[in-house]
Amino acid sequence: MTVPSHELPRRVLCALAAGGGGPVAVRCLRDAELSRTRLLMHHIVERSAAVRHPHAALVGRAFAVLLDVERAAAASVVALLAHPAVAAWAVHTVRTLHGAQPDGANPGFMAAVAASAAARAGLPALVDVPANPDGGRHIALPGVGWFDAGAAALLRLRTGPGGEPEPVAVPAGGGPRWHPAVRIDTTHDGLRLAADLDFASWHHALGAAYCAERGVGPGEPEPDRWRDGLAAAWALLGSHHRGTAHEVAAALRVLVPLADPAQGTTSSTFAGAFGAVALSAPAGPRTTALALAHELQHSKFIVLARLHPLLGEEAPGELYYAPWRSDPRPLGALLDGAYAFLAVARFWRTQRLVEADPQSKDEADVQFHRWAGATHDVAQMLLRHPALTDMGRFVTARMLARVHRWRQEPASERAAAAARDAAAAHLAEWRRTHPHGADAWYSSSTLVACRTP
Repeated sequence: MTVPSHELPRRVLCALAAGGGGPVAVRCLRDAELSRTRLLMHHIVERSAAVRHPHAALVGRAFAVLLDVERAAAASVVALLAHPAVAAWAVHTVRTLHGAQPDGANPGFMAAVAASAAARAGLPALVDVPANPDGGRHIALPGVGWFDAGAAALLRLRTGPGGEPEPVAVPAGGGPRWHPAVRIDTTHDGLRLAADLDFASWHHALGAAYCAERGVGPGEPEPDRWRDGLAAAWALLGSHHRGTAHEVAAALRVLVPLADPAQGTTSSTFAGAFGAVALSAPAGPRTTALALAHELQHSKFIVLARLHPLLGEEAPGELYYAPWRSDPRPLGALLDGAYAFLAVARFWRTQRLVEADPQSKDEADVQFHRWAGATHDVAQMLLRHPALTDMGRFVTARMLARVHRWRQEPASERAAAAARDAAAAHLAEWRRTHPHGADAWYSSSTLVACRTP
């Protein structure tokens, strides 16, 4: 496996710094993540052997199968290594293999990656794939499907031209049930969104306990509900937020279903998994479209900050007020949040112009002013912080310039006043619940920082 070096072209870096970038920037970020995953895969093989992990021999055999598949069908291996669950697993596994309890790592997922690559390529292979070591009945092949394996700790799978893996040895008590990957595939105005609806791979990638804590779906979701909800959200993005839609189409590969909240939509991003969005079942086109735009922006920032460090050394224990959170945040998370809420402000900036219903239009206008103002204030504060690197200041200045231009556009004073009132109420509540803010290094700002007591 060859691993190229990566450097963002100047024009791509400038576009990303201002919150955009388009499909070209997405491809640059994805290629950089792919190279990182390749390096981690090599290291997992070596480290598993060095710490004498129980699956070390299995991992070595699986990696050999993966190399064989790459020689015959390189595109299948590239597709698998670019799968967000594989990237997240590689990061998590290397970290665990270097931790105090390396036996708790799950390097055996390498076999699932190898079996998936062979199955996608329609090539013959025989691979022993272990179950998730910390519980669960899933033996998942990312991008292909998953087995409900019952009590089986390992399945020997045969792949071939049929494309569907076949278990060679059936465990006692009945054979495993195969579930092919659920695909979301929708097109609007010539722009296609295609992604897997995948919960099972994440139980291997990050562990069943991690998934349970974050509400990753415990069972197979309702495909029709997801397809209908995503189609409606995609029509909204494709019709009115075309730039964002192009980025989402280029980036999104996996939707990870989360448990439904009491109302609205819950979403999040995995730090090591570019191209994945964790999302509760679609609750409405506007909410779902906004969640996709917001989470994609987090993903872009994570890779950008990995390629070009934006922060130097931070003061230990220093936390800051974030206008979009009720809890204090470290500086890096504040910068990440500002970048993400630049996309939120951009969404509402457009949405306020396309809403037909007066009440919805007014609501969108308020939301635009609320988050444009919050992003502007945070970016101003961040530019004064000594921990920012030169690249960090460049990115923050580009963000600030973009949102400053937006705020100069003609606006409804009523909406702007409502946004200011909401911001003031949020800050007042935060001051009440975090009195240590008065001891901040930058306490003269409306954005209050606090040191942990």
